[in-house]
Formats: sequence, structure tokens, C-alpha cells
Amino acid sequence: MKRPLHHYGANVLRYSINFLLAALIFIPSYGQHQNPASADKTQPEIAIAPISWKVSPFRQEVFIENKGQFDGMNDLTANDVKFGVDNVFKVYFTPSGLTWRFEHLVPMTEEELAKFDAMYPGKRQREIANEGEEWEKKHPMVSNRPVFFQMEWIGANQNPEIIAEETVQEYFNYTDPDDPNVSYSYIPGYKKITYKELYPGIDVVYIYKNENGKEGIKYSLIVHPGADPSQVKMKYSGCEILMDADGSIRLHNDKVEDVVELAPETFYENGNVSIPSSFQVNQNVVSFNIGSYNNAETIVVDPWNQVPTSLTTDLKAFDIERDAAGNAYVGGGIANTKLAKYDPAGTLLWTFTTAYPPTGTFGDLSTDPTGNTFFIDAFETT
Repeated sequence: MKRPLHHYGANVLRYSINFLLAALIFIPSYGQHQNPASADKTQPEIAIAPISWKVSPFRQEVFIENKGQFDGMNDLTANDVKFGVDNVFKVYFTPSGLTWRFEHLVPMTEEELAKFDAMYPGKRQREIANEGEEWEKKHPMVSNRPVFFQMEWIGANQNPEIIAEETVQEYFNYTDPDDPNVSYSYIPGYKKITYKELYPGIDVVYIYKNENGKEGIKYSLIVHPGADPSQVKMKYSGCEILMDADGSIRLHNDKVEDVVELAPETFYENGNVSIPSSFQVNQNVVSFNIGSYNNAETIVVDPWNQVPTSLTTDLKAFDIERDAAGNAYVGGGIANTKLAKYDPAGTLLWTFTTAYPPTGTFGDLSTDPTGNTFFIDAFETT
């Protein structure tokens, strides 16, 4: 089911009162996916002003299996997301392509402000009276208008086998995007996913890459003997495709920063002998030009996507607590409320992500000696 852009709407704020103000005791548990009745999802949300962090406790450089938590998050009708990258940027992988999702926070319209004030009468006025106009600067009233870049493999196998490899030790927990009473727990993450036989004789491998200040999704075309790499075509929507002088391409939308696809490097799988290659752009379709090579051998076509380093959504930490065993619990998030648990050595054990943002101000995080953790959101109900 395609989810409206304002998917944090009326239910979100109502559930936030029940879920956060009641001081949630966080205990990971398995939940069954339900299909709640549709509801108005156009209510406003409030975000916390950006703060600079050098290292985020919520960074997840893995491909997380979809157990229902990513359904509809790619703004497409079909619920066929198989894996997702849930980091400062979000990428959702389906059998036929992928979606880049960027949370785009903009000032509330007058209509949205009126809805907020109707839900929480006098809240903004009390806060401004207590803190002055600085409160509005620190806590801007914003709505989320996600921006989507869609990529579809043209002429490809519509039901390829997708293989996940290199399981990470941490696991992931989510509430359902439509119903916070439903949870998905102990979800695995992986370092690599492979689309087998996406085109005849061609596999596509995805890994997460972060080196030399460049971060993004690296994909490789594994072209087996006799296969034709000219079959591979990627059709984009939601963005303009710009070609740089160095042969890289940019996925451009005025509302967000560009995603850069670095020019491909192509080589023989055995021996790393380089083969000339480049992108070919025809309107919104990208393919590859590959120079002469021995097609009796396997070659690797190796571009990768570089994302803007200035993106900060969901990587904000606002509080940290510790249990009797020395484990650390970190709470925060902007577009979604997040909780992460680290052991005394600093190893990530799990993360918990809600389907909605902190409302008002992130109030407090409290952990008892046994590790039960409470979220409290800082806004008034009267």
C-alpha cells in the first residue's frame, strides 16, 4: 500500500501521547503485522533544531531485512521492499529496483499550525512565554515532505533471487509505520546483498562503503562469460540526471542535495586488469559503455553512489543512560525516535526505531539497573 507523504500524521501524535508520555518500558518483543484501518495522516509534527555531532550512535551501515517495518516507505503502491538501508539516508530495495528516500523538513503551513494548536491548545504560547522567542528558533515547527528518487531496472528479471550475506551481530527493532502497538523485533542486518541473474549472466552486488570521507552504496555488476552488459539499464524518476566532467553523474532535485554516482571502474575479476568504461545517459535512463574485452572471462563494472555528508536526519543523540552492567542506552532521532544499546566495550547490540518523530522536545531517557528503559517526551497534555 502506498503511504501518504505525511505518514507521521494524526495517529502519530495521538500514539505519541500514549506511547511516550506514558513512559514506555522498552522490552524487545515479536509482533505480528496488522492492517489497521486508514486514518487522517496529515497532522503536523515538530522537530528539534539541528545539533552537530561528530559520531552518531545510530549509524547503521547495513542492509536490514524488511519484516513489515519498511512497507510503503518507498512511496510505491506495491509492498515489495525486501531490504532497507536506514541511515542518515534511506534506501529501499525491491526486486525491480530501489528507492532513495530523503526526509525533507519544511516550515509548517498556516493550516498545519492551526491543526497543531487545536490538538495542543496554548502549548506554543506557553513555551514562548517561558523561554521567549528563542524557543521558536530552537524548536522550529516543521512538517516532513519526503523526497524520493526511484530507480527501476529496465528489461530485467522481475523476480530475481536476492541473497543476503555477512550477518552483523546487532539486531534491529521497529514499530509498525501505521500502528505502534505492532512491533517487529530481532530483525537481522547484513553487509552485502546480491541480485542473482538480474539480467542473463549478470549479478548485481550491493555493499555499504564509507572511506576517505565518501559514504554511500556501492554496487557492482558481475558480468559472467558470454553475458551482454549493454542489457543493463537504470530508469530514474524524481530527479534530474546531470553528467559531470569526470564522468560521474548526479541525481539532482532542488529540494535536497545531489546523490553522486561515481564514474564506473571496470576490470577483469581475476587480475584486476582495467577495462575502459563510462556511463551513458539518455534522458532519464542510464546504461554503460564498456570497451573491448575478452567476453570469455568474468568482468566487474564497479560504480558507487556517494551521498551528501551534510545530511543529519535521524542521527541526533539527545540523552544517554547506563545500566548496572555498564551497558549504554542512547536516545534521540529527528524524523524518528530512536534508542540504541551498546555494551561496555562500545559494541552496538541493538537499535529500536519508532515510526514517528519526537513531538515537541525530547524530554528524558531513564534506564533502571536491569536495563528497562523509559522514554519521556517533553510536552504538556493540559
